[in-house]
Amino acid sequence: MKLTYVAIFFAVWAGISWIGIYRHRNFEPGSWRSQIWSDKAGYYGYLPAFFYYGFDPENTPENVNQLAGGGFEAEKVKRSFFFKYTSGVALLQLPFFACTHFYCKITGKPTTGFEPIFYKMINISGAFYFCLSLLLLFLLLRNYFARSAIIAAVFFITAGTNLFYYVIDEAGMSHVYSFFCFAVFWFFLDKYLRKQRFTILLAMFIAMWLAVLIRPTNIVLLTVLLFWNCRSRADIKARLLLFVKPERILVAVSTFLLVFFPQITYWYYRSGELFVYSYGDESFSNALHPRIFEVLLAPLNGLIPYSPLILAAIAGIFIMIRNKVTNGILMLFLFLFILYISAAWHCWYFGCSYGQRSFIEFYAFFCFPLAFLLEKLFSSKMRWLRSGVLALMLIVTFFSLRMSWAFGDCFPGSTWSWYDYRNLTQQAGIPFSGNTTFTYLNDYESDLLYFREMTDSVAFSGTHSAMVPEYIQSTELLTINGNDNLNFEGKEITLSVKYLTDNRFTSSGNAGLSLYWSNQFLGKAAFSENSGNEWQSLSIRYESDLMINLREKIVVTVSNPGPYPVFIDDVAIRVR
Repeated sequence: MKLTYVAIFFAVWAGISWIGIYRHRNFEPGSWRSQIWSDKAGYYGYLPAFFYYGFDPENTPENVNQLAGGGFEAEKVKRSFFFKYTSGVALLQLPFFACTHFYCKITGKPTTGFEPIFYKMINISGAFYFCLSLLLLFLLLRNYFARSAIIAAVFFITAGTNLFYYVIDEAGMSHVYSFFCFAVFWFFLDKYLRKQRFTILLAMFIAMWLAVLIRPTNIVLLTVLLFWNCRSRADIKARLLLFVKPERILVAVSTFLLVFFPQITYWYYRSGELFVYSYGDESFSNALHPRIFEVLLAPLNGLIPYSPLILAAIAGIFIMIRNKVTNGILMLFLFLFILYISAAWHCWYFGCSYGQRSFIEFYAFFCFPLAFLLEKLFSSKMRWLRSGVLALMLIVTFFSLRMSWAFGDCFPGSTWSWYDYRNLTQQAGIPFSGNTTFTYLNDYESDLLYFREMTDSVAFSGTHSAMVPEYIQSTELLTINGNDNLNFEGKEITLSVKYLTDNRFTSSGNAGLSLYWSNQFLGKAAFSENSGNEWQSLSIRYESDLMINLREKIVVTVSNPGPYPVFIDDVAIRVR
């Protein structure tokens, strides 16, 4: 049986690696789709910086940071490297990096850490840790569920969520490695509670601290440590007594120092301090007004629009709680924790992402309620219910796979731009019913669609707006670049915005917005003076006997020659 598992593991690993390499076959090193670019280069960069450049920026090629999309920043003046991200991913990539290095030496190939073979190494490394995670989850869950439920749960959590995308397309990001650390920690925790051996305890704590090193908020694993399989207060008390013993505390502290030693060494080399917050002004600025609905539902990287299968796992959590199944409350806590943490982060949509990538490592735990739900379905005597739910799960899984394969770099629209989401589904070959109106929305909650000055000092909706400084004669507020993919035509175009002026606002009469299509002036609307510091509405409507097609670009310009700034929010353009 063990040989069967090993054979399956290597077969799946080879297949996933091949898919990832094939997926990137047309993306040369130095392109944004490559596996060592921007954030991915920031995770990986510790390895070439240490082994090839001796952490001396003078030894680096001139174009290396450009090749890495800004993720390999060698500051030659300060004689140091700046890596925003911690070294946990690099530590896990190290064995594969070493194998690639020795292969290059044997074959006589150059080794700078940025040759094409190192890019392929990232795919192979990510696939390995992903496959090992699935194996560990299977071995863990077989203590609780039937094999059929486990296999189905692992399949659905992989293919029906954005996990697949971050294994294939973005293997250089941290998420598959965090997913692995979660699976290892959980596997050895469950095993240690059954058989208390030192080696198991050691592996459990190393996995936990690696997860925390990769992402500090993963310290939430301590709650799993304290509450997994606890059925009563007596169980919780016994768990506390189990882990507060001096020898176990010593193991926890020792493994923490072991795992964090390379990172602390880098921080000290970089700044002279043992612990450094490298994220600058980035913080949980939405803590008092978390963007819960956006994280869950927004077409801009929302959880459910890109991973609808997660609804089945959530349903499994509530069914567990209703049936008073052990760990149901713990699973709900983990879901609410990552939901709040994501919604409280200043960039709640996490930049150019496919869905809510902050949830990915937690999918390891959500396999449990999903397997619980599936086991209930498989044992149900109501065939229509079983068949209907499974059919629906297969449909949304197919939907997720098609979407992830078709997805590009960034979501092109604003927070609630369902039109752009619909375009993505059509690109994925999943057409919906026709639409008689094209709608573009920008609420300035996403800096992916930014005006040159965004502010969180005032807003009509959300927390941000665009600020037009004083004495601006004319500048572009937004541009919709025409292209052949926007195959839409209409005879009416409408621009509407919300704006706010100071109650002392005065202008020469030129302050306002102008609308252009295909370099043709369509109309202008002026800001009213002395609006009393209240948000006002402004709109421009243009009708034509000719068809306005979106193969040509639409431009909105703004003028503010007055002595006070103007704030603009909720820009909407509709063509029908």
